[in-house]
Amino acid sequence: MNKELLKNEEKEKYEYMWKQDLYRENSPAFHRFFDSVKSVIDRGDSIIEFGCGTGVGLAELGKTHDVTGVDIAKNCLSEGVNIPFVEACLWDPINLTADVGFCVDVMEHIPTERVSATFREIMKCVPKCLFIVCKQLDSNSRNNTGPKLHLTVKKDNWWINEASKYGKVKVLKTDGVRIQFIIQKQ
Repeated sequence: MNKELLKNEEKEKYEYMWKQDLYRENSPAFHRFFDSVKSVIDRGDSIIEFGCGTGVGLAELGKTHDVTGVDIAKNCLSEGVNIPFVEACLWDPINLTADVGFCVDVMEHIPTERVSATFREIMKCVPKCLFIVCKQLDSNSRNNTGPKLHLTVKKDNWWINEASKYGKVKVLKTDGVRIQFIIQKQ
């Protein structure tokens, strides 16, 4: 599929999804993994959240750090969230820099053929990034109730091999549902 067409389809899909109250309520994975996110952030670090969604968790970190949220859908931020925000497709050049990044429950939403480009573009922005990736189908796909959201459902080794192309990978945790790992530039 044409790269621009694919990007436009994904953008439209997520602009639609962020209008759904149920999606908005269930999406903020950040708080479930706040300890993991905080473990990669040092005092004074600037932070980019790649695929920031509602921005609620990032706004909390914004009380003590310089933060920027990046997402493909301009309507993703929750009402009242006031953070620096860049609307961008993660597999295109983003032209931001920070000390650390995180990308929580996002990579599985990236089309498989764009995963490598997404890792590449994220790691151009930060020297270290935490990724938390779901390895299961989304509820829409399981229940046939809406657009397919998890486009890349792969096992640990696949994610580690892809991520290793862009730096040293340290796996923090894995289970049947998610893998958590850090990519650090060498």
